[in-house]
Amino acid sequence: MKKRICILLLIAVLLLVPHVASANAPIPWYIEISCENVEAGTQIEVVFQREDGTTRTQIAEATTGTIGMGYESDETSFYLVCTAPDGTETRTASVQLVSWGCYRYDGATNTLSANGTYYPRGSNCADGVLTAVLIVLAFVLPLGLTLLFEFLVSLCFGIRPKKYVLIINLITNPVMNLLLLLLAMILGPEQWVYWTVLAVLELAVVGLEFLFYTKKCREIPRVRLLIFTVVANLLSFLIGICVINLLF
Repeated sequence: MKKRICILLLIAVLLLVPHVASANAPIPWYIEISCENVEAGTQIEVVFQREDGTTRTQIAEATTGTIGMGYESDETSFYLVCTAPDGTETRTASVQLVSWGCYRYDGATNTLSANGTYYPRGSNCADGVLTAVLIVLAFVLPLGLTLLFEFLVSLCFGIRPKKYVLIINLITNPVMNLLLLLLAMILGPEQWVYWTVLAVLELAVVGLEFLFYTKKCREIPRVRLLIFTVVANLLSFLIGICVINLLF
């Protein structure tokens, strides 16, 4: 009876998540542009480009210091159009958009460059607490989702004892997310780097968890353990991506 209920719950979640994700698309992201050597009174337009060739223009509220700007998930690059007080217009080259990317614009040379990934840091106590909460959520939320859905999948596959599913995920999930963060910071902010590292780490987690289950669950056929490990990790990964995108 429990097994049937778990299967029905999983089917309901799989049917619900795509509808929720599509209803809330496009997903907003955020970047920061540090402006230097910009003449007072200059108007800066941020032109976001999509893969289909269309664009969206947003006028910056400030032209000195740091510009905070949101963009949409289907936008892949952007450039700046700067109009000086005398009407002179200049345009920068396009740069790739990276989630929480930090960019630098030098008005003297009209160059726009990427400085890496921006990690928000609070300027006061309240902002610092909020930043700390967001960082904790970035680790706790994926872990909680992984434990929940992989536990439900283990019930469907009859994996026993259940404690091994919780134990191995309490180890692999936080370690993987920490390695992902560190490697992304070391290798660069490009999205292809992030997804490549994520894919390699996910495959490594599947391999390690499969080896763990074969050692601890000897009475269960290896083929069933392999299928369970792949399905559980794939399901928790897809649902985690959807939920985190909706929240952040």
